[in-house]
Amino acid sequence: MIVLVPLARDEWAALRSGATLTDVGAHAPTPALGATFDLDDPEELERAALLVASVAALLRTGERLVASVDAPYVADPAGRLGEARVPALRLADVSAYFVDDPQTAPVVVAAAAAAAGLDVDTAWDVPEVQGLLAHDLLWHGASEPLA
Repeated sequence: MIVLVPLARDEWAALRSGATLTDVGAHAPTPALGATFDLDDPEELERAALLVASVAALLRTGERLVASVDAPYVADPAGRLGEARVPALRLADVSAYFVDDPQTAPVVVAAAAAAAGLDVDTAWDVPEVQGLLAHDLLWHGASEPLA
């Protein structure tokens, strides 16, 4: 069960140090997410969940850091953006993580400022956030250090 987890750097560091994070917010490729974006292809749903999770991370931390996790999760049945909770998250559950290219920093800063104080659904439509979403996140293996 793939789920995308927006993380703060200190949470990533805790995972890397062997900690287990509990009751972690996430975004999953759920049917509700598919209905929101009119998607039914599993790969497109996972990409949509990744992008939504990246916006959640941006709003929470000012940067996009998202872990791809293969762990049990509980989806919010009313969550149109694939909202979910991961009861227990360990580094062993992380298959990869995604971050922005450092060269994208000015776009990230502008998007974070423009969307400050908004929820994910509202921030999604902010032009600066849409501009940021046009920049692909960089994939890293779970064992690779975070730059």
